Amino acid sequence: MQRYNLENMFTLIKSYFLQEYGYAGDNIELNNRYQRTINSEDANRELLGIVAQDLQILQLAEGCYWTVLAFSLAHEMAHAYLSGIGKKCSERHPKKETSF
Repeated sequence: MQRYNLENMFTLIKSYFLQEYGYAGDNIELNNRYQRTINSEDANRELLGIVAQDLQILQLAEGCYWTVLAFSLAHEMAHAYLSGIGKKCSERHPKKETSF
């Protein structure tokens, strides 16, 4: 499980952007400000109770989770990169480099 955690995934995404674009994104920090008001812990517990006996479903769900997480981190990193080089993402969604 050491391989699969948010900090490691974020480090991988940052190293990719450094390698491909020369962008380190050192001013970006992880936080949970995007968490909505839905009590996700209770929903997760209920969902796990439903699928706990099906290992294939759990493995599929884990794979999907990490795929979506990697995409989301890279997407936000791209916004920060574009902002850092002076490009606006859009008029409605200007991004700052400091956090996501």
